[in-house]
Amino acid sequence: MKLKLVGTIDAHLVDVEDDENIPFAIDWIPVGSAGVPISYSVEDQTGGSSAGLIHLNINALTGEIIGAEVVIGLKWKNKITASDLDSLPEIPGSVLIDRSGWNLDLNGFPKERIIDDAHLLSTGSSESYIYFSFSEVSPVRKIMSGPAGFAVDSNDELTGIVVDRNSGPWIRRLSLP
Repeated sequence: MKLKLVGTIDAHLVDVEDDENIPFAIDWIPVGSAGVPISYSVEDQTGGSSAGLIHLNINALTGEIIGAEVVIGLKWKNKITASDLDSLPEIPGSVLIDRSGWNLDLNGFPKERIIDDAHLLSTGSSESYIYFSFSEVSPVRKIMSGPAGFAVDSNDELTGIVVDRNSGPWIRRLSLP
C-alpha cells in the first residue's frame, strides 16, 4: 500500500528521541493526546523486520501522521544517497494522508487499526539530512515540521522520512557517513 498525501496543516513542534533499541522516535503530537491512533508498519521486503522496520502513528480521524519510529536491523544497508534531498523544495507543515486503506465506516472512522506492509527499505545521508526510504521512487519535495518530515514523489505518495542531521544526539548511533 502506498501512503497518499491529501494535504498539509500547520507544522507542529517535534520531539526526536532515541534509545538503545530504537535509533529514533519522532513525535509531532504526543501519541494519546489525539485519541487512539491507527498505524502503518513497513518492514524490509527482503529481510523482514530484522532488516528494518518503520512504524507510523496516524490520527484516526484526520489522517495526520503524529509519530514515527525507525528500527534499523543489522542487515539494513545504505542502498541510496540522500544528496538530492538538499536541493528539493521544502514545504513547512504536517502531513495528512488518505485513510481509506483502513476501511472507513459510513461515519469516516477506520475499521482497521493496523496495516502491515513490506517494501524495500533503505537509508541514505547528505550534508543536511538523513533519509529513511520505504519507496523506490525518487522524491520531488520535502514536507517538514521542524527537523523532521516526509519526502513526497510526483504522485503525492510518501517515499520516506527525512530528518535534519543536526536534530539530536541520536545521530551518533546510526554510523552514517
